[in-house]
Amino acid sequence: MRKTHPIAVLLILAVALAIGAAAPAHAQVKGRIVPTAIYHNGTVVTVDKDMNFAEAVAVAGDKILAVGKNREILQMRVRSTKLIDLKKKTMLPGF
Repeated sequence: MRKTHPIAVLLILAVALAIGAAAPAHAQVKGRIVPTAIYHNGTVVTVDKDMNFAEAVAVAGDKILAVGKNREILQMRVRSTKLIDLKKKTMLPGF
């Protein structure tokens, strides 16, 4: 497993929080909530009971919509969705 520098992880989390704070609570297209941002191309630590890892996460404001493989999460994109390339970095949950 590749090591990620702690400063890089903190920087990714800070950017994610800043984008989330600036984004509207959520957007809707045809009655369904769509992501305001998609973080992709990284390792997403889910911290679920099985400690699974994912490649991407879709968020709407401060809510997580979906976590999974790049292909399935990127299919959720709409024109207004911001794409954030994690560039193979690790994304951790913030509480």
